[in-house]
Amino acid sequence: MEFARAYLCERDHPGTRVTFHFNPSTVRMSKRAEFHREPVQAARDSARPHYRGPGEVEMQFSLLLDASARPGHSVMAEIQQFMDWTNPTEDSRNGPSPSPPELLFNWGGFAVGLDRKFVGHLTSVEANCVLFSRSGAPIRAEVSLGMKATPQPVAGTNPTSGARAARRSHEITLGDTLAGIAYRTYGDAACWRALAEVNGVDDPMRLPIGRHLLLPARSDLDGR
Repeated sequence: MEFARAYLCERDHPGTRVTFHFNPSTVRMSKRAEFHREPVQAARDSARPHYRGPGEVEMQFSLLLDASARPGHSVMAEIQQFMDWTNPTEDSRNGPSPSPPELLFNWGGFAVGLDRKFVGHLTSVEANCVLFSRSGAPIRAEVSLGMKATPQPVAGTNPTSGARAARRSHEITLGDTLAGIAYRTYGDAACWRALAEVNGVDDPMRLPIGRHLLLPARSDLDGR
C-alpha cells in the first residue's frame, strides 16, 4: 500500500500547498451544538433551550518539520506559508468581506464529513523552532495548527449548474452587527432582517463570536 503524505493546500489554488515532512502525530476534532436560552424572569427553573443548529467542526493537529538532513535548506518557508494563510487574500481585500483562503486538508484515508474531506480556514499557527543551522536558519520546528470548517454549498448550488447562486459565508468577529454585515455585503443595511431569517438568528443583538453566517446572493433574499 502506498504511503499517504498529509498536506494542506488552497482549495481554489491546489498548487499552493505545504506537504508535511512527517504526518501529524496527533489530530483532535471537536463539534458543538448551538443552543440559545432566553431568561424568563418569573420562571422557577432555567429557560428551555432552543436548538439553533450545529456548530462548525474544529480540528487541531501537531506536526514536525525537519530539514536537518538537507544541507542549505530551512523550514522557514513552510512556517511562513502557514502564517500567510491567516491573512486575507488579495482578491478579498478589495471586497466587502476580506477573508483568508479556504484550505483543503488531505491525508489519504483521513475523511471528515459527507464530502470526505476537510475544507476550512486556518485559525491558529504555533511554531516552536528547536534546531538551527550555523547561519541561524531554523531547520527543525514543532508546529501546531488549528482549523475551523467552513459551511459548503448544498448540492445544486454550483454556479455552473444553472441552479441558484452558491452561498458565501462570514465568520462573526467582535463588533459585527447584522446591519453592518448586510451593508458591506449587499450595500443595503435593511437586508439584515432577511439575513437573520436565512440564518435562524433569534436575537440580532447577540451574535456569538466565531459563528459563520451564510451570505446568499441578493436575489435569494428578495421576497423575504
